[in-house]
Amino acid sequence: MPPEGAAMGAYLRGYAALADGRQTEARDAFEDAVRADPLTPLLRRRLAGLYVREGRLEEALNQATAAAELEPTATENLLLEADILSAMNRYEDAITLYRRVLEIDPDHRESRLLLGILLGKTGQTDAAVATLDEVIDKEPDAFLAYYYRGRIQAAAERFDDAEESYELALEINPHAEPVLADLALLHEVRQQPEQAIEIYEKILRINPRKTEVRRRLAGLYMREEKFDNALEQFRELERFDVDPQDTRTKIGLIFLETGDHQRAAQEFSLILAANPDDYRVRYYLASAYEQGEAYDQAIQNFLMIPPEHEWFADSRRAAARIYQQGGDYEAAADVLEAALDDKPDDERLQHLYAMALRERGELDQAIDILESLVEGYPDEDGYRFTLGALYDEAGRKDDCIEQMQRAVELNPDNAQALNYLGYTYAEKGIMLDEAEALIRRALEISPHDGYYIDSLGWVFYQRGDYESAVEQLERAVEISEGDATIAEHLGDAYRELGRSREAIRKYRDAMTRSEQPEQIDRIRSKIKALEGAVHNHGGS
Repeated sequence: MPPEGAAMGAYLRGYAALADGRQTEARDAFEDAVRADPLTPLLRRRLAGLYVREGRLEEALNQATAAAELEPTATENLLLEADILSAMNRYEDAITLYRRVLEIDPDHRESRLLLGILLGKTGQTDAAVATLDEVIDKEPDAFLAYYYRGRIQAAAERFDDAEESYELALEINPHAEPVLADLALLHEVRQQPEQAIEIYEKILRINPRKTEVRRRLAGLYMREEKFDNALEQFRELERFDVDPQDTRTKIGLIFLETGDHQRAAQEFSLILAANPDDYRVRYYLASAYEQGEAYDQAIQNFLMIPPEHEWFADSRRAAARIYQQGGDYEAAADVLEAALDDKPDDERLQHLYAMALRERGELDQAIDILESLVEGYPDEDGYRFTLGALYDEAGRKDDCIEQMQRAVELNPDNAQALNYLGYTYAEKGIMLDEAEALIRRALEISPHDGYYIDSLGWVFYQRGDYESAVEQLERAVEISEGDATIAEHLGDAYRELGRSREAIRKYRDAMTRSEQPEQIDRIRSKIKALEGAVHNHGGS
């Protein structure tokens, strides 16, 4: 207690104010007491505690340090200073002080526990675990020591040890929600969803209002595609009225995932009625309309997302995609062109714009854009693939081959580029062994792709191995029965084997599927020639 009268009076005023909850008045009184008697550690310690309550940590540290200097062996002064340092993230300084407390009082349990926790925070896992084990050795029922030992072991990815520590903590306190939550999260990290779900459900039986746990449980159910269970959890969150908009959004996403587009749109619309500027939800609403084939409403909502929103580019790409699927390439190009006015450096928009121009018949402009993209992103194999395909369409075969070769060099697993390059070789009748090797590599990546199987069949055809060609091309037609070119290839192989009637049937099938006048005329000529041969000489 302060011996001097003025300090004692201020101390008593502060003590009384603190007892009545008058925080500011108490702090002012203790400041007066310290000014009157700066050499009494108790006054500085009390003032430091008040500064801590107000979040004035630097001033609190000054008072605690002064108290410790006045009374170096008083553990309460050292502990307060260490606690403040820890709160300021000055962990190493705090560790030094906790160790000093233990030098003074080796049985000081709180300091040993806090020392172990801070050693774990600073990545000194072995020392932290050893320190907490010392606490446990002295006190086998030290619940917090087991719990924090588990947290430190989990952070160090010693998952088996962490699980054991958590289980030991739960033996002491079976209903400890923080331990149960950490153990459930540990099971999530270890890809053990069933165990995590079981624990989260246990926590909610203890405390149904544990909303963060309910959110995690709902998320787990969604990842496990148990949508009814997830919906039940989100409905419970809605009942507790915790962030209702976020809950409604999750419910809408479940409906969207399960194909109930109408109910998804209803949930998203309810959110937007209250908050029309929630553009994330606006995007979800547009997606629900798109999946429900309400394309006009989908486009309308996609186009409402402003340029400053992070999903602006995605929204314009989605709107353009809908236009393209409907064959309105003019509108698709217009949407992307307008988007590029706001985001001229978005390479994905540029890429899509080039594709829209190509569909609109402006192939040269599309090539110009892709050439710029390749120049700006020389290591992006996807842009080189697209440029190669455009070169091919423009009749620039050598340039096409060069870009496809580079795409394959940049990404040996680019199956599209592997197949395109192999097919191009086969089409030109060159480097057939290399063509076969490229296409087989593509098939290793996508073994059931009908177009890749067609390419392999065409390699055999160009070699004159028509039996092998038919074998591959029949598989390709079966997988990709709607493709006119594959059907024409099979007809060509049948023709070379003298199976004229089968060739004619396959050519007619190809004609009905083709939308290219040039291909239709070519196939018609093949049919006419074969029909003449069958009529004049007889045929199979």
